[in-house]
Amino acid sequence: MYYGTADALLRGIVPYRDFVSVHPPFSSILLGATSGPIGVLWGPRVGFLSARVLAALAGAVKVWLLYRCASRLVDRRAAVLTSVLYTTFTAAVFAESRVLLDPFMVVLAVAAVTVFLERESRAGALAAGALFGLSVSTKLTGAVFFLAAVIVGLARPSDRRRALDCAGAALGTFTLVVAPFVVLAGIGPFVRQVLLAQAD
Repeated sequence: MYYGTADALLRGIVPYRDFVSVHPPFSSILLGATSGPIGVLWGPRVGFLSARVLAALAGAVKVWLLYRCASRLVDRRAAVLTSVLYTTFTAAVFAESRVLLDPFMVVLAVAAVTVFLERESRAGALAAGALFGLSVSTKLTGAVFFLAAVIVGLARPSDRRRALDCAGAALGTFTLVVAPFVVLAGIGPFVRQVLLAQAD
């Protein structure tokens, strides 16, 4: 389904306007820019296979990022344990062998947390916010990671300014991703399909 949405976008068929899509558009942009051209050149089966490979690569990167986060927050032993537990978690293995939104949404969120932890600067906060914005524009549940990070940042006086920068960058990135689709489809269809459909 998600590969099909990306393929449709490449052909000028706009989600929210020409067909119903209940998720934000970044996965369509990502798959349209990577697996979509492969599908155009070598057929949809090869394009879909490349999308599955991309999801598996997102899973591999996620393991590395989880290791880095746990190393930073606890120690290297905890980092190894975290990585091993994640790689043997059945739901994660299943998701990352399919073309689903979760592998992309989560890897972007974990990358954002990693950048926020490792780059203690305004630039790091802005980069983390941009990654959070892409995560939420892939699937709205990415907002859980984003809100948790911002709340923790605001609770620490030394990180308060960076948390606000991160939040601003996330909102700006989300707006940049969805704005073209809102312009093409209209705000009403976008809100009904992406926001209200999730509440049902």
